[in-house]
Amino acid sequence: HGLNTDDHYNWLFDHGEKGNLIDALKELRAEGKIRHIGFSTHAPAHIIKKAIETDVFDYLNLHYHFMGSYTASGDGTEGQLEGNAENIRLAQKHDMGI
Repeated sequence: HGLNTDDHYNWLFDHGEKGNLIDALKELRAEGKIRHIGFSTHAPAHIIKKAIETDVFDYLNLHYHFMGSYTASGDGTEGQLEGNAENIRLAQKHDMGI
């Protein structure tokens, strides 16, 4: 489950001639078959940030612990783990449920 990789992001937003999955979700919302579009994720923080910045999603489910910021992927740069604290703030700025 989840939007966890660049491939998953591309299936949603940049799938070429086959069409983008996000367009199907938007159509279902316009038809009243769904009310909200969201995603769960175990992705590195930079992928989560990219998804939040699309302004398409109403909510997200991600890992954040009261004792510190981390991602379930454990991915990081130069030995530093990426955390989700900034993504929590960014999602709030984009009026997303968390």
